[in-house]
Amino acid sequence: MIINNVNFNAVLEGIITTVTRENETSREEIRRVIEHIGRDMFSDIAFINEKQQSGEYEENDARIFMDEQKLIARLRLRNLPSINISQANRLWTVVADEFSFAISRAIGWQVL
Repeated sequence: MIINNVNFNAVLEGIITTVTRENETSREEIRRVIEHIGRDMFSDIAFINEKQQSGEYEENDARIFMDEQKLIARLRLRNLPSINISQANRLWTVVADEFSFAISRAIGWQVL
C-alpha cells in the first residue's frame, strides 16, 4: 500500500506497535480494529489521490470526505468492549496523528 512513495503498511505497523504496547489486555482485539481502520484509510486516500489527480477534488472536498471517515473510525474504536471511552480517544489520537502525517506526505493536503 504505497502512494507517492509513502508506505502505508509501514505506517500502519508502527501505529499497531504503539497502541498494542499500551493496551496489553486487549492487544489482539485492538490490532484487528486498527488494521481494519488502516485498510479503510488507505482506500480512502487512494480514492482522494485519484480525485486530486483528475481535478475533481480540492483540499476542502477531501477534508469533508475524510471527516465522515473519521467518525466511522472513532466509532469502531469506541465500540471495543475491552477499553473505555478515554482509551478509545487516545487510540484515535495516535492513529490520526500518524496517518495525518503520512497522508500529507502522500498527497500534500492536510485532510485528517
